[in-house]
Amino acid sequence: MELSVGLNLIGLLLITFGSISAAKATPAPKYNPDGSVSLVGEPDKKKRIAMYKRQKRFPKFLSLIGIGALIQAFALLLEKFY
Repeated sequence: MELSVGLNLIGLLLITFGSISAAKATPAPKYNPDGSVSLVGEPDKKKRIAMYKRQKRFPKFLSLIGIGALIQAFALLLEKFY
């Protein structure tokens, strides 16, 4: 496997992992029986704390997407010039 292909694969894996993890960390709306939507969350304290910890990691997951894109850009430049 060439270096550029390996870097491209690593970049794709980082982008994929970052995207899926960021999607899981976003707050989900709660649909009420009357059709309204609220972002209040869970009444249970343990679940609220777990949700807060997930949302706190959200920027790190987004940075994985950016790092993966930079690695892919480097792989493309490496393939073109070498």
